[in-house]
Amino acid sequence: MKVQSGTSGAMSSPVDRITFAAANAVGSQWGSAIGPITDTWFQVSWTITGTTPSFTFICAVGAL
Repeated sequence: MKVQSGTSGAMSSPVDRITFAAANAVGSQWGSAIGPITDTWFQVSWTITGTTPSFTFICAVGAL
């Protein structure tokens, strides 16, 4: 999973801000980005692989 940012809502050239390791078991991960980040648009992207994959995840993004 990645947290990405961009300068427009189209996200035509997103920048990876946080990249998480692949998960294949129950667990959790924490990530943070070094700033300042002046982009105003953010998205989360992910790839799920396997023969019968099923994942539930939560991603919360905030600024300090």
